Amino acid sequence: MENLTTVTPLVNQVVVRQTVPPVWSAMVRAEPRLATLAAELQSARPERKGFWPRWEGYRFRILQLAGWDSHNSALGTSEHYEEAVRNLYKAYSRK
Repeated sequence: MENLTTVTPLVNQVVVRQTVPPVWSAMVRAEPRLATLAAELQSARPERKGFWPRWEGYRFRILQLAGWDSHNSALGTSEHYEEAVRNLYKAYSRK
């Protein structure tokens, strides 16, 4: 992990924020719930009729783990979200 140091101009406080590269293996180390979700998606049986509605439900959970609204600030970029979606969609659609 890389440390980014930011100085807040109004308060002169130094904030050290840990970041994780937007690479699947590094993201899973930082947020193990991504691996749990991937395993759940692999075992899901997406049917043609319910494929997209079910995926939308999973996407909501992805948003909590990676991206701007992530509970883990180290995974808080759009690149992290895109990498998570790419890998988790592969697991879900088995492609």
